Amino acid sequence: MSTSRTVICLLRNDLRLHDNEVFHWAQRNAEHIVPLYCLDPGHYLGTANYNFPRTGPFRLRFLLDSIQDLRTSLIQRGSTLVVRRGRPEQVVGDLIKQLGSVSAVAFHEEVSKLVH
Repeated sequence: MSTSRTVICLLRNDLRLHDNEVFHWAQRNAEHIVPLYCLDPGHYLGTANYNFPRTGPFRLRFLLDSIQDLRTSLIQRGSTLVVRRGRPEQVVGDLIKQLGSVSAVAFHEEVSKLVH
């Protein structure tokens, strides 16, 4: 891969920099890195049965704090974190259109899947 490319790093539940293989790969293979986190409504809205919340208030607070910590770390390194609300496949598609040219979208396979 050429070093003059833009890579979107889609983050899921890997919100640390120091041991993040996606970031390390992007640093070696891209000129521009766009870190992206999607607040997927399917992860925190109510379940189909009985509308129980998928994410409790303490877990949601932890997630939001982790996102803020990651953004702060990225800003200290001269970058930022793009945070969007929506389904990742839609958000990534919209961001690619907005950026105009993206070489790759890099991400880890999701560790756990939600059962609907």
